[in-house]
Amino acid sequence: ALVEGNGGVIWIGTKEHGIARYSRKEGKLQWIQERKRIPFGLNSNRIQSLYISRTGLLWIGTERHGVSIYDLQLADFNTISNASDPLFNKNNGFISAVLEDSSGTIWFGHDKGLEKLTLPSSKTRNYRSEPLPGFHKTLSVTELYEDINRDIWIGSKGDGLFRYQWDTGDINQFKSRPGNSRQLSHNHVKAILRDKNNTLWIATSDGNLNRFHDAKQFFSKIQPKTTSGTAPKNITTLNHDRKGQLWIGTGQEGLIQYNTGNQSFKNFRNVSGDSTSLSSN
Repeated sequence: ALVEGNGGVIWIGTKEHGIARYSRKEGKLQWIQERKRIPFGLNSNRIQSLYISRTGLLWIGTERHGVSIYDLQLADFNTISNASDPLFNKNNGFISAVLEDSSGTIWFGHDKGLEKLTLPSSKTRNYRSEPLPGFHKTLSVTELYEDINRDIWIGSKGDGLFRYQWDTGDINQFKSRPGNSRQLSHNHVKAILRDKNNTLWIATSDGNLNRFHDAKQFFSKIQPKTTSGTAPKNITTLNHDRKGQLWIGTGQEGLIQYNTGNQSFKNFRNVSGDSTSLSSN
C-alpha cells in the first residue's frame, strides 16, 4: 500500500514490517510499528491498505487486525475509536480497501463485506461502523472507487464488480459470463481507475484490462503485452499520468506503460546487472 500526504511525505504499508514514512524534503525514512502493550497504536505490522482523509487522518487497514487511525497533524494514533466495534477489533478484519467519498463518509472493504463509518459526534467519542444493505457478508471486497457521478464502484474477489448509485441506493452487478465477450473478463477485480478522458478501467486477475462503455453498459477487453509479447499473468495496480497514459503494475512482469492514443505497450523490467532498470519485477 502506498499513499502521498502533504509536504511530499510518502506513506508505505509493508507486508510484515509496519509503515514506513518517507520525507522527500528531508530524505529521511521513519518506521511506525506495532507495540503490543500500547492500547492505542498500530494494530498490526501487516498492512493491506492506506488512505488519507480530508480531515488529515491516515486510515490503516491491516490483515486480520482491523483498522488503525493515525492523526497526521498530531503525529500520533487517534484514541477516538470503539474497541467493541468489529471494525476496530484487533482480532478481526482483513481490511483490503478504504475510501472517503465526496460527502465525507468513510467506506471499508474487507473479506466479510462492505461497511461505512459514522464519525464521532459531540455526544459520543466512538466511531461506529454499519454494514451496507444489499451486500452479503461473504462478499470479499478488493477495491473501492468513487467516480465523478459520486457512484461507488466495488471490486470483489469472485463476485465481479458492483456499482452503488449514491442518489437512488440502487446496486448494479457486473460479472463474467461464459460466451459473452461484452461482460467482465474475470470475476476477481484487482484494480479500478478512471483516466483523464473519463474512461473507467477495470483490471482483473486474468491479466486483462476491461474498458467500461457507460452509455451502452458493456465492457471491451485489452490484453497488455510484455517485452516477450505475452500477456501478464496478474495485474496488481493501475495508475495514470498527466499525459493520459496508463501505468500497469504486475505480479511478475514488471511495469507496463499503455499509450491510450496509439494503443501501444512498453514494458519496464528488471535487467540483471543494469542498475538503471527496475529493481524488481
